[in-house]
Amino acid sequence: MFDQGTLWKTETKKIINAIDNYFLESTISLFKRAANNITRLAEIKNIMKSLYYILISCLLLFSCEKKTVPVITNTLESHQYILIKDDLLFKDNNNNIYLRVNEVFPSTDSLYSAYYDYLTKDGHYFALKDIIDIDSFQQIDNTQYFKDKRAVYAYQQFPPRFDPITIIEINPEKFELLPDNYIKDDKNVYWLTKKLDADAKQFHVIKVGNMMLGVDNNHLFWSQGDIMEYKDFEPLKNILNATKFEKLKQQYFPEEK
Repeated sequence: MFDQGTLWKTETKKIINAIDNYFLESTISLFKRAANNITRLAEIKNIMKSLYYILISCLLLFSCEKKTVPVITNTLESHQYILIKDDLLFKDNNNNIYLRVNEVFPSTDSLYSAYYDYLTKDGHYFALKDIIDIDSFQQIDNTQYFKDKRAVYAYQQFPPRFDPITIIEINPEKFELLPDNYIKDDKNVYWLTKKLDADAKQFHVIKVGNMMLGVDNNHLFWSQGDIMEYKDFEPLKNILNATKFEKLKQQYFPEEK
């Protein structure tokens, strides 16, 4: 199992520096892009909302005890870390293995790189070096999924979470990538780290206007893999033709008149 206490003590300074740099870069980008255009208040609102989620995550991080496992850092010192696989995996002087993941901060051009030396399975933390097979480890088609000969791994940045890299119950030899971050095999369906209550054999993705919906015989799935309720489905009558809307309504919401 992963030594959470040691990580907490040794990485706190790195975390603080990473957070400082991240907020500074994002804030500068925000005001450079919005200073001369007051009509972009909506963009500012979206960015502030995203910053709020990051702030809440950070507050949770420093208010919890050893149960929390923080992000390692957003910078690695080149003389201490060695690239060992495809610009994804790094090793330090203690033979710990790190996975690098990159994200573009919402509504900005700022690229944020995070390095993790742990992952989770069934709510338990494990050192990355004890789980993955380095030789066969790879990113799946430039998505937020990774695999090796043993398992499939999902990375999820938002909503903020302390277990962003998770082993999911997907067969690494017979999986199918679907649009909008869905993945399935012959038994299970996931949206990133979220396992869906869906029939894997029937599940597929359809496009409705600008939306992508997951579909099986029993449910429609939308934002982050949530089951769609009728109150969320009803506005689609303004997008779908009447025949298509009524067909979906009768199949998935037969109780609605």
